[in-house]
Amino acid sequence: MRIVVLPAIVLLAIALAACGGAPGGGPVAGGGATAAPTGTQSGGSETGELSGTLGGDAQLEGGCAWLDAGGTRWQVAYPDGYTVTFDPLRLTGPGGEVAAEGDTVTVTGAAAEGVATICQVGPVWQATAVRPG
Repeated sequence: MRIVVLPAIVLLAIALAACGGAPGGGPVAGGGATAAPTGTQSGGSETGELSGTLGGDAQLEGGCAWLDAGGTRWQVAYPDGYTVTFDPLRLTGPGGEVAAEGDTVTVTGAAAEGVATICQVGPVWQATAVRPG
């Protein structure tokens, strides 16, 4: 009797490698200690605004940031050009700093459904625009 283990291991490795990112090969929402995820998601709800307090934890999964809005922590997938850095926590846009930890941030966009995240701190908001306050 011959046991074929090697092909099964190779297939498992390929399957795991394929799960390493978000759909379309983009970054996974909430991952990375120095940059917020970017890109577009489909399957979200109608466009609206979300306002919340910028918070985060540099130790959680290598660094996770969120907006706390009415008791719900939203992971935000910011538009291209926005980054989140830690120690101290800052959200920076293409034109410079947008907010620091504890500041209110308003993002335009929609809730994204079926999005893979690393942080798993709450639902994901796919932002198309960001402004302080």
